[in-house]
Amino acid sequence: MKSLPWNAWLLALVQPFVLSVGALNVFLGGIVGAQLHSDPTFATLPVTALIVGVSLNVFPAARIQKKLGRKRAFVLAAIVSSVSALGAAWSIEGGSFWGFCASAFLLGTQLAYVGQYRFAAIESCESPAQHPSVISLVLVGGIAAAWVGPELLNIVSRLPYSMLNMLAPMLRLAF
Repeated sequence: MKSLPWNAWLLALVQPFVLSVGALNVFLGGIVGAQLHSDPTFATLPVTALIVGVSLNVFPAARIQKKLGRKRAFVLAAIVSSVSALGAAWSIEGGSFWGFCASAFLLGTQLAYVGQYRFAAIESCESPAQHPSVISLVLVGGIAAAWVGPELLNIVSRLPYSMLNMLAPMLRLAF
């Protein structure tokens, strides 16, 4: 395992934090949706928007990566994700259900790129014999996301109020 490329370790380390967006949205998106919309039948629309965002952007993400290169495409996806997270926070603070749904859709776009991390890790291998280990390492990061997301919320809820004000908009992306 120590001989695996640095890129594979980096992608495995980042993946739980990035994928926690999906886990937190599925866990809390319906609750927040119900608070933001007066009609309870719309409560899970933010979760649906996230899933549709992933589904509609898998192939465009692959094309963009082919055109721009993986590194540039991943950076672009990270920028879109950051802006979407801020948009989700502002939508929640402002009580905008539709803004929150749009932000969830864009966060789904970012998740379409995250699905490509394993291929980026494979490209950094020195030999095909490393491929199974590299893929396993990166995919374990996806399993860890189910734990990381809720734990981030637990940690932030214990921070002093002033720090919480700084961090809450970034973590509310999943609400």
